[in-house]
Formats: sequence, structure tokens, C-alpha cells
Amino acid sequence: MDTTFGTEVRSSHEAASVLEVKPCPITPEEEDDQEDGMYAAKKKKKMFAVLISYSGKGFYGLQHNPPHRTIEGELLKGMVSLGLLSETECNKLQAVNFQRAARTDKGVSAARQVVSVKLPIGDGDESKVLGELNSLMPPQIRLMDIRRAIRSFNSKNWCDCRTYSYLTPTYAFAPMDQIASEEYRISEATLAEVRQLMSEYVGTRNFHNFTIKKKATEANAYRFIQLVEVDDPFVREGVQWVLIRIKGQSFMMHQIRKMIGLVMSICRGLTPTSVLAKSFTHDKIETPKAPGLGLVLEQPHYDSYNKRFGEDGTHKPIDWSGLEDQVSSFRKNFIDRDIIETEIAEKSMLEFLRILHMYSFTDGVGSGIRRADALLTSYLNKPDDLNDEDDAQDQINDGAESLPDGQKKIKKHFIAKSKNCLAEDEEESLW
Repeated sequence: MDTTFGTEVRSSHEAASVLEVKPCPITPEEEDDQEDGMYAAKKKKKMFAVLISYSGKGFYGLQHNPPHRTIEGELLKGMVSLGLLSETECNKLQAVNFQRAARTDKGVSAARQVVSVKLPIGDGDESKVLGELNSLMPPQIRLMDIRRAIRSFNSKNWCDCRTYSYLTPTYAFAPMDQIASEEYRISEATLAEVRQLMSEYVGTRNFHNFTIKKKATEANAYRFIQLVEVDDPFVREGVQWVLIRIKGQSFMMHQIRKMIGLVMSICRGLTPTSVLAKSFTHDKIETPKAPGLGLVLEQPHYDSYNKRFGEDGTHKPIDWSGLEDQVSSFRKNFIDRDIIETEIAEKSMLEFLRILHMYSFTDGVGSGIRRADALLTSYLNKPDDLNDEDDAQDQINDGAESLPDGQKKIKKHFIAKSKNCLAEDEEESLW
């Protein structure tokens, strides 16, 4: 008998068994993950939008930056603990298409932030994962929701515009003939002036004077501001505060802080109102930068995405509807509280006002030297509890940066002096 024939011919039952053990086909997306050694989870990874609120106090910014403590670092650590991500994926975030709507720097908070990332969360399990992740987060970080998004969703690229806010004591706008102190209460006339001046930023403007290393002739110096709102003032901890909101398509480095700093200088009578209009021209204007403490990412907006996909029956809109009470409570108890307590303790705004008169709002060499030297003197003479070292260095660099290109030696001189000052101060603090 030919045994070869017997090995080739099988019963229908045996054939079915063979078919049952064949590996299931995988999608190209999963295949890519397997090739990178990333597809460890049993469930297929899908794109999600993580809606998050956080206070930046005590964190070295938002972005994952080992070994520094960051907001994303805490979030990723929690995801690894739950098996949503692997350690390898945390070191190669592009493998899971990780992105944030807007970057926030050291100490800066976000009332509403959106992170996009591919996660192996099954349909209907979002609430369960949300609760588990929040149980692993420090109190200053709160995940508000996790929502399924389209496969190509990118929280930065799909963002139409962003709203930032700035919380400041009202004495920052006090005229020079009035005392800027915690007892100050803003008048209706001064508040109206603040609102009118801030409204001048609305529209498409050339903001080259409100950032660094940007020429007036560069196309991306133009930015579109959609809305500016100045809320009614309120009193907290014996100090009167006011919240300013600015909504725009995009912002440059220091832009919002310089916009507000210039209005403060005008309201205090240190520079004429005409400087505001002149700052949008090609003329070089030296603009003051308000402290970073009060700056908050208020909300990234996804109007185009929501109009196209938010009501398709599969995906939820990327917005904060139904979450406003939670956000408001978190903001009051963490973000606003941290800003107010830190300002009262460290008095960064009073320190800023102390040097505000040193800005001349010109592009002359003498002005640049005077300001850089004044900033150095101010830092050397500051009380121990005032100013953050990084921000002091940042201000000094800005002062040197305002010098004309031909003054490179002067610029290097002041930066070198400032670094020595900061190093000596740090060395003394060790003892």
C-alpha cells in the first residue's frame, strides 16, 4: 500500500482542525507594531484623545523629559503601570503617535489640554481606564475624559486655535501716582483702559516685537488673534485679581507675556499709548515680558474636527461639554490657588514692576545696555525669595538679545556676567 497517499489525503474533520489553528491575519497597522517589537498588548491599539487638566507647579514642564518630573512623565508612568504602554514605547513615543495640543513650559498650568495616543482600550472600557489612571496620578493632574478619535487624529495638527489666560493682581496696572500694593483696587476707568488696549491686539498683526529672534519681514511674524476678554476683577487672599483671555490660531515664544507686559507699562504711564500701534510696524520696539506665573493654557479648539467627525455616530467631539463643572472645580482648587499662593509668597509681579521703568521702548544701543545692566543689578540686589533663576536668566538673555547685531561682544559680556551671578547664588544656597 502506498503510504504517501495516506499522508496527503485527510478527512474533512482533520482539514477543519488545520484551518482552526492558522494564525489570524493582522492589519498593516498591527504588522508595523510587530516589526518594531511594540505590539505586546492583546487588544488592537486605537487612537484616543485624552482630555487632561493640570497645575504646573512643581513640574519641569509638560513634555516627557527624563529624569525631570514632568506632566507627561507622570501620565506615561501610569499608562505603563496599567499595561497600556510598554517601557519601549515610552522611549519611542512616535510608535504610538503620541502628541500634545500645545506645549507648556516649567510651572505653566493647563485648565484644558488634549493628548493624542494609540492605546489598547476596548470599546466601552474608557471610563474604567479613566478611573484607574486617575488613581495613579498626583493630585495636581486630573484626566477628565478619554475619547475615541479617528485613526489619523493628531491633537496638535487638528487644533484650529488655542486660548490662553493670564491671571494677575490688578495692581500691575496701577498708575504711577498710585501705590502698587496688595491693597490696591482697580478703578472703572483703568479697567476700561486695560480692555481697550488689549482689544488692539485683535486681528492679524505683525508680532515680531513680541518674541525673540524674529524679523519684521518674516511671514510667520504675522499672527491672527481672534478674541481678547478681560474679566471683572475678584478678591482672593486680600488681593484683587483679574483674568485675561486671549484666543488665537498660534503664538510665538513669550508673545502673550509681552503683549500683557506692554499694556501694563502703558497703563502705569511709563510709555505712551502710541507705542502699541508702533509695535506692529517694522520698527524695532523693546517690549517688557510679564512674569510667567499667571500664564495658563485655557483650551485647544477642534471646531473643524468636531464638525466633520464629532457627530458621525462613532466618535465623540473633542470638546469639554459636560466637563465644565469638573474643570472649574479643579482650576479653582489647584491652578488658581497655586498661582495666587505663589504670587503672594514670591511677589514676582512686584519685582517685575520694580524694573518696568527701565524699559525705554526703543532699539538704541544705549537702551539695550542700560536694560541688560539694570536687570543684572536687579537680580544681584533681589531678596532671596524673589525671582526664579531660570526666569532671571531668561530676562537677562532677552535684554542682551535686544542689542543690535554689531554688539555681540557686549551681549556675550552680559550673559557671562549673569551666568556667574546665577552660579554664585546657587553655590551659596547649598550652604
